[in-house]
Amino acid sequence: AGYTNLYIKNFPQEWDEPKLLEMFKPFGKITSSVVMEDKLGRKFAFVNFEDAEDAAKAVKELNGQDLRSEEKKAASTEEDP
Repeated sequence: AGYTNLYIKNFPQEWDEPKLLEMFKPFGKITSSVVMEDKLGRKFAFVNFEDAEDAAKAVKELNGQDLRSEEKKAASTEEDP
């Protein structure tokens, strides 16, 4: 019951697969993961958990969070009019 494969988007461009896994491993056993880029160079990823409950915990904790570093957040704020 439920889903185990998560589609991840809107994470920092400098993140690679090890960094992404660092964020998701605390939620449970990951069976596979991949980081890819679309035609515009935007990164996205899939993270597949062994257990649907672990996937749901990750979604609950991380969905909607701003994962940029404090420096990037500050730079973004300064650039806004």
